[in-house]
Amino acid sequence: MPGLVTLRCDIHEHMRALILILDTPHFVVTDEQGVFRLSGLPAGRYVLKVWLNSQKVHERPVELVEGAMLRVEFP
Repeated sequence: MPGLVTLRCDIHEHMRALILILDTPHFVVTDEQGVFRLSGLPAGRYVLKVWLNSQKVHERPVELVEGAMLRVEFP
């Protein structure tokens, strides 16, 4: 089941992990500058989601055209 799972340590309050479970094979992690590239995606209309932390997600509708590159920026 897709969603966010939070793991916490009962002994050390500052220790925790966030695991994002996705229902898609299309995902990527940004580099140190926040740049990302998804490739091999089929043409179509999608909602691009950028997960920043456990409380902040940005979404943007996108339309991919076969053979074209799309540049998307988030604040």
